[in-house]
Amino acid sequence: MIFRIYSVFQHLSIDIVFGAVILLHFFSKLYEVSVGWPAYLLLGSSIWLIYTIDHLRDSKAALSGTRERYVFHARNERWLKLVIVIVLIIAGVCLFFVNRSILIGGSVLVLFSILYVVFQSKFAKYGLKETYISIVYTLGILVAPIAVSRSFDSYSFFLLWILTFLNLIIFSWFEYEEDVNDSFASIATRLGSDKLTKLVVGISSIGFALGFLSISEKMIYSFYLIIVLCVFILLVFNPSWAKRKSRYRTIGDAVFLLPILFELL
Repeated sequence: MIFRIYSVFQHLSIDIVFGAVILLHFFSKLYEVSVGWPAYLLLGSSIWLIYTIDHLRDSKAALSGTRERYVFHARNERWLKLVIVIVLIIAGVCLFFVNRSILIGGSVLVLFSILYVVFQSKFAKYGLKETYISIVYTLGILVAPIAVSRSFDSYSFFLLWILTFLNLIIFSWFEYEEDVNDSFASIATRLGSDKLTKLVVGISSIGFALGFLSISEKMIYSFYLIIVLCVFILLVFNPSWAKRKSRYRTIGDAVFLLPILFELL
């Protein structure tokens, strides 16, 4: 019963929304600012809208129709569209309460998000989908702390981008066969398994270097980076275990919830 409920949460991208909100709080502490509740609600709404609209469109485009999340979205398309309207209204109301500087930065990100929705197939065709999404997601988390503090911390950007990009390309690596069956273009179908594995190792190496070199100055954040990188490496080098029951997806999304443990320490 619990696993079924969690599965529905995954299909609805609720776990991803929680992860984004937790990360916003986590990195707000790094910037030493308070962004206010409207920023959290607006971020969560935006993330959910992008993922849900993306999944609804993919559920129609998929040729095999076997992926659980696409089947779920196709089966519940009518009420999901109703929820999309409700969430859009909530996001619209939040705009009247959010910090003006956050609103300006967020408006730019909205444009980038619209570009993704419009040109998704083009990004995927050239293997740029995961790169584009990871950059927009990273800026989506950091735009509020950056806007309120009026400063940019390159460490936080590269830390979060590395984790987000690795998360996406590892998912693509595991879903290679499904993408081929559905005629979906991705970085995995573009590069192939071997090259993508080397890319994962290369990006992870840069991440480990960043984490260890910064551990004395930003200890908690460096520990978080190193822990998540270790988890990703374990998934890649234990593919049969990770692919069983889509453990790679459950664990890969759960790592963005880890910062809540640092709050309890």
